[in-house]
Amino acid sequence: MGFPVDLTDPDPPDGLAFTKPYLTTAYVLVARTPLRQATLRPGMTIAVGMATSPHFYLAGAFGKVPSFTVDTYQTQEQVVQALLAKRADAAMMWKPSLVRYQAAHPDARGLYVSPLSIQHARWRIAALYLQTEPVQGRRFENALDRLARSGQLETIVKPYERENG
Repeated sequence: MGFPVDLTDPDPPDGLAFTKPYLTTAYVLVARTPLRQATLRPGMTIAVGMATSPHFYLAGAFGKVPSFTVDTYQTQEQVVQALLAKRADAAMMWKPSLVRYQAAHPDARGLYVSPLSIQHARWRIAALYLQTEPVQGRRFENALDRLARSGQLETIVKPYERENG
C-alpha cells in the first residue's frame, strides 16, 4: 500500500525521501450501530490496538483522559473481532486494516464507520525511495500519474479513503 506519513510530522527517515502522497486515510471509529465520536458515552468499552494513536489518546497522552473503558489488543484484527463479539461497544482502528478484514469476513461489512478527531489520526500514504535515487521517486510518481489519468488509481484507493466512511 505504501508508507504512512503522519500529517503532523511529515519528515522521512534518514536517507530516504517521500513521493507525493496518493492517498489520505486515518484511524476511524467503528461500531455496530451509528455512533460518532461526539456520541460516545462515559463508561463505554472501546477496543484499540496497542501503541496506536487511539490507544495513546484513550490513555490521556494528548490531554485529559477520556472516561471510557479501554480494551487493548495486539492486532487490528483482534480489535474488530472484539467489536463483532460484542466485547466492545466501539473500536478505534486503522481504516486500511478494517477494509482488509471486511474483504475476508462478510459479517464485518455492515459495521458503521465515522471519522475520529484526535491527534495523529489522519495520515497520507506515499512511497519511500533513497534520497540518492531520485529517478526512482519520479518513476513511481509517473506511474501514479498514469493510474490517475486512467481512473485506476481512484478505484485502487477508494476503499481506504478516510472520507469514505
